Amino acid sequence: PPRPPGPKPPPPQTKVAPPKVTEKQESKQSPQKVQKQKEAKKSQDGKKKERESKVDREWMEVDKLLNNSRASKKSKGFDLDYIQDNMATILVVLAGIAIVYFKVKSDGVNFAADYRDQENPFQILGVSESASDAEIKREYRKLSLSLHPDKNPDQSEEDRERYTKITKAYKVVSDPEKRKRWMNNENPDFTPLPSDTTTLTDKNFDALVTKDTAWLILAYADWSNECWELAESWEKVGKDLGRYVSVGRFNVESEAGLAARFNTMSVPMIYSWVRGRRETFFGEPSHANLTMFLTKSLADAVTIVRDNNGGAFLEDQEARPKALLFAQQGMVKLRLVFRAFAVQLAPRMDFAEVQVAGADRLRFLYGVEREPALVFVREAGAAPLMYTGKMTQAKLEGLLRQLQHPALPALHAANLDDLCGNGALGRLPCLVFLHDPARDNATEVWEARGALLEAGERELAASLRAQPPRAAIVFATADLSREPSLRQALGGRGSARVVALDAKAGTFMPMDDSAGPLDPAALVTWAQGLSMRMDGDFDQLAAPLALRPGPWQWKVKGVLRAWTPQMMSAVAVLASGLLLYALHNLYVDLKSNRARDRNAKVVVKARAKAMESEKAKLSKWESIEKQNREAASRKKAEQEEQQRRREEQQREEAAARHALPAAPKPPPPAPK
Repeated sequence: PPRPPGPKPPPPQTKVAPPKVTEKQESKQSPQKVQKQKEAKKSQDGKKKERESKVDREWMEVDKLLNNSRASKKSKGFDLDYIQDNMATILVVLAGIAIVYFKVKSDGVNFAADYRDQENPFQILGVSESASDAEIKREYRKLSLSLHPDKNPDQSEEDRERYTKITKAYKVVSDPEKRKRWMNNENPDFTPLPSDTTTLTDKNFDALVTKDTAWLILAYADWSNECWELAESWEKVGKDLGRYVSVGRFNVESEAGLAARFNTMSVPMIYSWVRGRRETFFGEPSHANLTMFLTKSLADAVTIVRDNNGGAFLEDQEARPKALLFAQQGMVKLRLVFRAFAVQLAPRMDFAEVQVAGADRLRFLYGVEREPALVFVREAGAAPLMYTGKMTQAKLEGLLRQLQHPALPALHAANLDDLCGNGALGRLPCLVFLHDPARDNATEVWEARGALLEAGERELAASLRAQPPRAAIVFATADLSREPSLRQALGGRGSARVVALDAKAGTFMPMDDSAGPLDPAALVTWAQGLSMRMDGDFDQLAAPLALRPGPWQWKVKGVLRAWTPQMMSAVAVLASGLLLYALHNLYVDLKSNRARDRNAKVVVKARAKAMESEKAKLSKWESIEKQNREAASRKKAEQEEQQRRREEQQREEAAARHALPAAPKPPPPAPK
């Protein structure tokens, strides 16, 4: 329907961005308009800076969130970053604590303070510790008169015990020495604890207890009742086990250094000391328990072999002889004797105990059918020797002393006394085969060595079968080209091939019929007959013997085998350190990854919040632009509607003009 006549409504006010004005247009515009455009541009720049500052504030909020996350992490407890930042301070503090602990620990313990647990004699008499002698005597007379058995024949048992305590207490406090001991926390009734074992002190310990010895050591105190109760059984143990190892003791009060060295915190304490390694005994100090304890302490002196490692133990035969013990489970005393000799003869022999299970091939190799059995393996060419007789200490000592050297050793300064003098084998001469590369043929020397080896085996077997057993004479060799002092000492008899040499007496006897090939039976017969010869049958050496030192052989496998426990310990420590380092790095990486993940989540949340803020801001601008577009579209529609109405009105007016008569033309103007 047509719009009713009336005033037109005003168009809606819309916010329209001002059009961009070029410099030419700006020069043509008025100054007021230019000023308005500058103000509008300035306001736009201000809004832009405000938006940028808002973004900065949002990122500041992100940093604040990260700091809050770290603060919450620290407030929960363990802080790895703090420990890493202050690692040096923490290590210094721990080192100081360790120094203080070990200093206190090394000062030892005042064992005499245990005696103060007994009843105080001053309290028994009813006087103070600062009382004078007159006061003590007066109180004692008063108590003794009231409690003396002669004055009170019908007194009770408690009164008698009290009178005995009063008498003992008065003896302590009236004697200046006993009173001084009591005040110094010492036993007033001091009596030294007797013993036949070796007394160790701070001064003689390093000289007696060396790395190559085995000891059973008692830490005691004269005031200790437990030490007095242990004294009798300790003497029996020392007498029995002293045949195998050294037995000693030290006083913890007078030898504070040893008490700190053994970390003795109470008495009595029993220790084993084997090759510089200490072990502590715990339990009832009976003879059987101490024997078992000492046997276990000596376990490192021998090698435990079976089929899988027996070859490695036997491969280095040229270095030192081997002794293998085949025994069933138990046999504690036999193992104790064997291990004790292993400690004593360690520089000259290798000792091994063959396990019961897993060593069938070793038993078959040496033909072991009866146990216990001892198998001695010496250098190549010498047959193994097996002994299955009675295993007494004297028998084992004789066997090990005789077989600690190779079957046919080369004579030198290190083994001269043991083989040919008053050494480990006793006062026996040795049979020495003298050879010179410039004089003798190599083949003849080799054949002579074989004959000497066979003769030595026969002599050893005969000495083992003898009743009572006797020591065997040793057969040895000597190279005269390398031992000129031996040639000089023999004088005119230096051309003999075999001589009996007694280094202790400085005498020798040549074998007359040794020009031809050597006969093992003749050598054994002549050696056994030496014991029946008179001292006058021997000749004096023309000069003292000055043999060369023993050969120094570098045995890589032997050295590595000897140092295997130490190397394994070092490898274990190194592996443990590397493992701890790897675990520490793994833990640090895990913590850093977790922290990075948490930070990433915080950043994502902050970015999401910033995006939401940007989106809200963008939606606000979009709503404003939408309102502007709607206002512009309404204005355009209204303008089109006004234009349409205007055109209709013009058409209506044109139609009305055509319907009315034409108006008369006005007259022309009059001329002037």
